[in-house]
Amino acid sequence: MRLPRGCRFDPNEFELIQYLSDKVNGCPDPGQGLIKDDIDAYASSPDLLSANFCPDDGDGRLFCFTPIKFRKGLRCRDRSTPDGHWKATDARRRIDDKVGNPVGCVQTLSYYLREKGGCEV
Repeated sequence: MRLPRGCRFDPNEFELIQYLSDKVNGCPDPGQGLIKDDIDAYASSPDLLSANFCPDDGDGRLFCFTPIKFRKGLRCRDRSTPDGHWKATDARRRIDDKVGNPVGCVQTLSYYLREKGGCEV
């Protein structure tokens, strides 16, 4: 869906949690496709995600639902890509509703490139 000129999709963290809750509960998408559905963001570099999925508004932000994959037999998440890996760079931050009840959390991820020899940059 394309928004009219001058309009931007700019949800706050609480609104994103509401979108996710609606998706999990099988409610119809009120954003009509503004949040991309089930993109495997952990398996792609930021450049590929940007080129394939980001809107052309110059913002560079992508809102998507992505499945979490775990390494075989381990509890740690698999965030590796052919060119590098995603890594949590900050502690999780709690998201509260208007009356202060916790409804979710947010965690910042950074992308680290892997050099041809296997070292990170």
